Amino acid sequence: MERLEESLDIPAPIALPPAILNWVEAHRYAFSSIASYVTILHGGLERNLTTPRALAFLLSLPQEAPCGNPSKKFRLLGVRVATKEELGSFVGNWDAWQERRREYQDKLMDRPRRVLAGAMLGFFILKDSPNILSSNFFPVCRLPRRDSNDVDPVARPVLEDLFLTCMASINAGLVLRLNNEGDKLYPDIGVFKRRKKKWVWRKQPEQTWTTLATYMDAVGYGLCTSTGPDPRLVFAKYWAEL
Repeated sequence: MERLEESLDIPAPIALPPAILNWVEAHRYAFSSIASYVTILHGGLERNLTTPRALAFLLSLPQEAPCGNPSKKFRLLGVRVATKEELGSFVGNWDAWQERRREYQDKLMDRPRRVLAGAMLGFFILKDSPNILSSNFFPVCRLPRRDSNDVDPVARPVLEDLFLTCMASINAGLVLRLNNEGDKLYPDIGVFKRRKKKWVWRKQPEQTWTTLATYMDAVGYGLCTSTGPDPRLVFAKYWAEL
């Protein structure tokens, strides 16, 4: 990606954009999942992809110093779908950003997969800051087993639970990864650990999902209402039934 200063008509801190990009990359699975869920829930795929909008991610700094761990650099406070008008002076060069989004989307669609619908542009805004501090592009997927992407009373609570589970995993510093086991319908869960001079992801035992559920309940996200307290079950329901 171009440097932020070259891409937007706004001033930018020097230190924050790389930290945000590293944080997003650490949680790539969760952020890409959130992009799909939010795009479907708030306006739908067709409207949000054909009349270009963007995802606005609101961040805060962690209360405790993250000690260099890239997965704990920020906290995610919320995500919404926003229009150019709603973002207002936050964004310069909106048309250029959307052109880059279309280029990214075209590359994704060169090797089409049934669930892949397109790509959304994401802007990252630090709470109480007047500027967008970073940006990224995210693949957006259709519901895996349905011909329609309408959000009905069955799909809505599952998608809402998945959104909260992914946001909670980010804020707990628990990092999700695509699993390589064909019969397991939920991601692997792990943490970043320091190895020599690098931070590397390490898969954690299955009981770590219980740790995530406890965190969700303790900090006020609540437990998954569509499947019960085990977050693995909501991923499984999504892939098996939606």
